[in-house]
Amino acid sequence: MSIDLDDVESRINDGIYGDDRMSDTQRDDAFAALAEIIAEVERLRGEVDLLRTGREAARSYADRVEAKVVALRGERAAVVAFLTGENDARCRFISDHVAMRIERGEHRREETE
Repeated sequence: MSIDLDDVESRINDGIYGDDRMSDTQRDDAFAALAEIIAEVERLRGEVDLLRTGREAARSYADRVEAKVVALRGERAAVVAFLTGENDARCRFISDHVAMRIERGEHRREETE
């Protein structure tokens, strides 16, 4: 729910000006308090907008990272499939050994998933 600050300010101004029992000092203090309230609400609205923007950017980044991870896993699976595919008998032992190590992720020296 969003409040219309201009409407709130107008209603408070009308109430303050409509009461002749207020001294000039009291009226000035009321206007100062109103200005503080409006400034705080506007500041908080700015923070909400900033948080919303940050959340959307983080979600977009997470989606891109997830797509990259899926692509890398697909690439690993393709390499393993190639290595375990039909080869001559002499290459079969080597390719099986390499495929097994790739499936375990041993080909990635310092990286982590």
